[in-house]
Amino acid sequence: MVLRSIRIAEFRVRFPVSPQNLGGQVAEFRVRFPVSPQKMITQRRATGNTGEEKAAEYLISEGYSIIERNFNTKFGEIDVVARSPGGDIVFVEVKSVKKGSYIAPEENITFHKLRKFARTVEMFLFVRKISPEQKWQMDSISAVFDDVSGEAEIRHIENINIH
Repeated sequence: MVLRSIRIAEFRVRFPVSPQNLGGQVAEFRVRFPVSPQKMITQRRATGNTGEEKAAEYLISEGYSIIERNFNTKFGEIDVVARSPGGDIVFVEVKSVKKGSYIAPEENITFHKLRKFARTVEMFLFVRKISPEQKWQMDSISAVFDDVSGEAEIRHIENINIH
């Protein structure tokens, strides 16, 4: 059982008793209601954020330059957009897990997710007015974290596609 504290906001509302407010009478009410807790970063999201950071560091160490991070559309998100040493634009989907997980991070990239990712890539190319002649590819980077050392094993799969 998880217990969560709920914040309560309280406001005092004052208004005249009558439209003419003859005599200056004022009614006062206290209004109380729960306020949703501030967004808490879950352990899963924290692992994902760290994985994205490690992926960007890895790409930079391999000679890539980071163009943008966390590009969002209604279709989905691109974790990292980079330029390869050869000049191609690389769209990276980052998957992160802790060591000993029952599923490999690469297995989380399903056909449906890959199709959404491709739509998001198309939107990026359109919104950023990238030339149709520009070469690009979709990659996956997996980060597997060791709880003890905090180090990450990085696996880079280039040119993933829907086929």
